[in-house]
Amino acid sequence: MARASLQLLLGLVLLSIVRWTQAKQGQVLALRRRDGGLIARGLLRNATLPLHGAVKDYGYFYATLHLGTPAKQFAVIVDTGSTITYVPCASCGRNCGPHHKDAAFDPEASSTSARIPCSSDKCACGRPPCGCSDTQLCTYQRTYAEQSSSSGLLMGDQLQLRDGGVEVVFGCETKETGEIFNQEADGILGLGNSEVSMVNQLAGRGVIDNVFSLCFGSVEGDGALMLGDVDLSEQDIELRYTALLSSVAHPHYYSIRLESLWVGDVELAVRPERYEEGYGTVLDSGTTFTYLPTDAFQSFKESVTAFALEHGLKSVKGPDPKFHDICFGGAPAMGHQEPELLDAVFPSFELRFADDVRLKTGPLNYLFMHTGESGAYCLGVFDNGASGTLLGGISFRNILVQYDRRNRRVGFGMASCQEIGLRHAACPPGFSREEGTGHRCHRLRAAHSHHSSPALGAALKSAHARRATL
Repeated sequence: MARASLQLLLGLVLLSIVRWTQAKQGQVLALRRRDGGLIARGLLRNATLPLHGAVKDYGYFYATLHLGTPAKQFAVIVDTGSTITYVPCASCGRNCGPHHKDAAFDPEASSTSARIPCSSDKCACGRPPCGCSDTQLCTYQRTYAEQSSSSGLLMGDQLQLRDGGVEVVFGCETKETGEIFNQEADGILGLGNSEVSMVNQLAGRGVIDNVFSLCFGSVEGDGALMLGDVDLSEQDIELRYTALLSSVAHPHYYSIRLESLWVGDVELAVRPERYEEGYGTVLDSGTTFTYLPTDAFQSFKESVTAFALEHGLKSVKGPDPKFHDICFGGAPAMGHQEPELLDAVFPSFELRFADDVRLKTGPLNYLFMHTGESGAYCLGVFDNGASGTLLGGISFRNILVQYDRRNRRVGFGMASCQEIGLRHAACPPGFSREEGTGHRCHRLRAAHSHHSSPALGAALKSAHARRATL
């Protein structure tokens, strides 16, 4: 009896500490099992991280990782189509881009860093496989569809979480090209299904459940990355699940079965088998837009165009003369802030997956804002020939996508993604959250020092943003 009482007392003390820490740090760590029992902090550290970025301004969404000892922060694009995480290495110099948000990772400045030798079992890169330098150090290389690339050394070091560090392996870049060189984000957070992806490493070490979720905000962007089986009960999100498919040719990607597409109340006249051709239907958070087989794209384009013109819109030229974007003018100028206004001039778009999962979305899940004309919008869906069906970030704005890898399924549910991210974003110095203010940061009344956040810059991605190599 005394032992049971002592265990109960220790549990209550632990719970009090956890609740105090959560309130102090402003970040929810899901420390309860689904059956209501407590989980020790050292076992599971499921957590929600805020996302920043947007399709409109960047063409991607990024999270902030803290690597090394002492920890240094890095802005990394969340990418389910990439199997490795990487950031610029201090030795990269001019071979890495000049616009990245943060200083490069310096292995010499971290007391816990270690280069990975070729002989180590940590020298694992997924596809394509690792290489080996002249000095017998493990190397990696990644090339993307728009011909950008990243290459460098594999490094072992601490990923700093709220309650301590976890040893992980990541790429330390020694060369970048193309969009990777030009982008403002520092690197990539690989969430693909590979032994070296960050989520595989954390789940494999028992740090998080083998689940993660992405929730991208709408036009204004931001959102949330949920690592582990984070409790969604407070979010009032209803998820519908479809099975994850196994692919011998593409084992590292998240493939599902797309059965039909609907524009408004009309099904596109496309055989279901078309969505299985090439690499099939793949979910890729690191690709900005959505790409369909030729006949599906043509049918989609014609259906949306007919609807838009019938409802008073006109065809206009795209924002970038290098691309032949399909754009429409005359829409409500405030449509990006009040999406229901666009419902009057553009049709809905519904994706129907296996297991009777129907995902009905609005115009902003297939349109992007014209940057040169108020009230104009362009199709964010493109022709992918016979390569396959690639569902990019634009299709899932304000939709939480849960990758439940334990149960080989993917869940979809409507969500206020920007609001979820705001709940977990840390306020800058001199700011705090006040009750009833929608989780936004407000300047402390007693604070007299001037604080200004660094501008994210005006480096806009082109309409045809980075695509992963599939």
